[in-house]
Amino acid sequence: MAVCRFCDAEFDNAQGVRAHLKACEIYQGSKTNPDPKAGVPKAGVSKLRSGGARSRGSGGGGFTRADHLEGEVAASEARLRLRQMEAAHRDFDEEERRLRDRNEGERIEAGARAQRRAVIQAIKAEIARRPVSYSVTSGMQAEALQAIEKDLAGLAVEELPRSELLQIAEAARDRVYQPAVEEQRETQEREERRSREFLERMGRIRRAVEYARTYLQREVSRSGLEDEVGYFKQSEIVKRIEDDLEMEFDDGNPSAAELKETVEDMVSEELDGWAGDDDEVEED
Repeated sequence: MAVCRFCDAEFDNAQGVRAHLKACEIYQGSKTNPDPKAGVPKAGVSKLRSGGARSRGSGGGGFTRADHLEGEVAASEARLRLRQMEAAHRDFDEEERRLRDRNEGERIEAGARAQRRAVIQAIKAEIARRPVSYSVTSGMQAEALQAIEKDLAGLAVEELPRSELLQIAEAARDRVYQPAVEEQRETQEREERRSREFLERMGRIRRAVEYARTYLQREVSRSGLEDEVGYFKQSEIVKRIEDDLEMEFDDGNPSAAELKETVEDMVSEELDGWAGDDDEVEED
């Protein structure tokens, strides 16, 4: 806020005071005789003249001491007003200078902020474009960009090399991605383990089915059931054994010995029925 030193009127700034001085009656009156060396103002001169005329008219023969004092007072007042006016102009000039400096400082600061913002945005954009070896959701990416913004905001980014800024940004990104990356890695490892166990289990079951076919042929031959349990019948039995094995060990991972024992039990159960039929025929 600026104040007129002549009438104490208040204005928003020095420019407002300068515009006001054109209409300020006190200031305009002080300009009647701004130079104290020029002598007494016109008002004082007129008074001196009228006073002198009165003195001469009354037979005084010249200026009285009162007239002289009045002229000195008027001259002192003129000099005082001049000093006030000069001081006011100095204040106005100083206020304008401070205003210019403040505006220039704000302009420089705004430019620096814009430059910092541009550097940070460029770093974020480059990090976002860099590929990673894991899947990233849009939410993860947004959180990572916020972390980069926070870490870089407290640094003098305009003074640091770009390579260092990129390393800081990558560290912020990895800090956000790390939990999700670990979870994805664990999920992938579980899936790979399940797939590996499934393939191992199916391989053991296939080998067990081949063993069942060979073991069935040997048991049929040993029991003398070649006519009753021929090739097609044996194929049916082997298919039933294969289905039973897949159902029984659907979630487990049986050992080769366990499968061998299970296959032999299944073959025995299948052949027991045929052997029982032959005994009934012989008894008849």
